[in-house]
Amino acid sequence: HIGQNTKVWLHIVVVKPNHRSDAINFLDWAADATKGAIGIDDRYFAIWQLDWAIDKKKPEIRVKVGI
Repeated sequence: HIGQNTKVWLHIVVVKPNHRSDAINFLDWAADATKGAIGIDDRYFAIWQLDWAIDKKKPEIRVKVGI
């Protein structure tokens, strides 16, 4: 159970196929997906790091969760 003052830290890396989109645009989507995956309300989320990389062959979004 997450307490009232507990933060769930997210480290998000957006690996995109090109420079057309911004990593920041994926932030809300990643938080919603993480909320569904771990069952913790995203009001407890704090961003530890948001980064991006380019990989034309294997775009993906990587999320690490810590408490």
